[in-house]
Amino acid sequence: MMIETTQKHLPSTKIILLFPFCLPIGHYQKVWDEPLRKQHAILEDFAKQYHLQMINLHSRFQDAAKKIPMENLLPDGVHTGPEGNQLIADAVVKLIKQR
Repeated sequence: MMIETTQKHLPSTKIILLFPFCLPIGHYQKVWDEPLRKQHAILEDFAKQYHLQMINLHSRFQDAAKKIPMENLLPDGVHTGPEGNQLIADAVVKLIKQR
């Protein structure tokens, strides 16, 4: 409903869907993996249905964690730290510049 209302009343507004994310440290629980996959599938469907841009932050955090300590990105596995905030900002700016 929010997407439809925004597109109807503010047609020049660009909406970017940001996928939820987590890393396997801190408060992370393995049982979150399946619901997270389902949420990603729903967001992909929304992106296609409403012609929206999307950023898979989960995969970006997974990739970044191969080079940067996880606790620098998401200190508790869920909430961003400074480097996690920068990762999100960089992804959004990159997408905006591409468009």
